[in-house]
Amino acid sequence: MKVLYSLALFFSIQSLCAVQFNKVIIWGHKLHSHTHSYIHDAFYKAFKELGYETYWFDNNDNVAGFDFENCLFLTEGQVDQRMPYIASSYYLLHNVEQKKNKPLYDAGHAITFQVYTHRCQDQHDDIKKVDSCIYSSKSGKTIYIPWATDLLPAQIDTIKEQVIRDWGKPKEKAIYWVGSIYGGYHGNEEQNKPFKACLC
Repeated sequence: MKVLYSLALFFSIQSLCAVQFNKVIIWGHKLHSHTHSYIHDAFYKAFKELGYETYWFDNNDNVAGFDFENCLFLTEGQVDQRMPYIASSYYLLHNVEQKKNKPLYDAGHAITFQVYTHRCQDQHDDIKKVDSCIYSSKSGKTIYIPWATDLLPAQIDTIKEQVIRDWGKPKEKAIYWVGSIYGGYHGNEEQNKPFKACLC
């Protein structure tokens, strides 16, 4: 809900209390096809849990005849080639080509969303804290949020119960790495160097 409030800061021109949309469209990486698919999965589950009519399409789906009016789209720049652009809809865009999407931004129907890091506070002069680890910038048309997990709150509670039950049992001395290792500004190569000998 905090993320929806953040969206309202950008999108609601007539009303500051809600972003008006009938359906949520996740457009992009189908589950297990890409590391970003787990982020799409998290949004898909969250919006379904909140009671929104939610769909998950990609560039290979036949969407002829589907009503895309008044939707909230979420996508990522590697998989947005066939995503419909509808004047009545709103768009949450991650790492997309800015020039191609300029009309959406200019119309107030698109914002960028990025993963929260401490460095996000240095990205824009008007950065504002919305909540813990959620920041927004009107001039940058960006919100920063944690990618976090694809688990819903009840699932996290179940895992907590399992951890409590297993507390005190002997632990396996092993490291399991799930994810990518890469360099650059948003990379994690430096943080993973101490574990390099363990990684195959």
